[in-house]
Amino acid sequence: MQKTASTSITAKNLAILRLIVLEISESNQIGTTSKGLSTQGQADLSYIFPRTSALAAVNHAATVARLEHDDKVRSRGVYHLFRLPTYWEGLIHRASLECLSTETLATAKSIDTAASLFSGLPDLTMPSPSPQGPVDLGGIDLTSTRHLANLAGQYFSALRSKQQVIPFFRLADS
Repeated sequence: MQKTASTSITAKNLAILRLIVLEISESNQIGTTSKGLSTQGQADLSYIFPRTSALAAVNHAATVARLEHDDKVRSRGVYHLFRLPTYWEGLIHRASLECLSTETLATAKSIDTAASLFSGLPDLTMPSPSPQGPVDLGGIDLTSTRHLANLAGQYFSALRSKQQVIPFFRLADS
């Protein structure tokens, strides 16, 4: 797959969605054991990674989330927000380096302000009632703003209700 403006924006949106899910899940203790984004977690990491402690905290929390999501989504051949093909993981990592800041971290702490961080996504449709546990989204195209908005809406709806949701999917041919 060639890197285009569309994949670059998608990577940024996926990086931000990961951050939002991690921040809100940790602060509300929704289905995660990670404490890497807490004040204490970041203080601990700042000794080891003085210039990149925020990125290290996000990477730590994402690794914990990947393992926790994998444990609940037992199907093979599917992906979720924290386990994507290597190509996308590389793009998301680069996007995280560019978009992670103190302001982004602060904005990501609240569902009410977090949606403002997304670039070019349509309004998020949040299912009601809030989804819980593993949810099969079928095939999605990561470069589709509509599909990304649906993925984000699944998480936002559940997090607003203080529920854990794990949307998983197959990648549609782009």
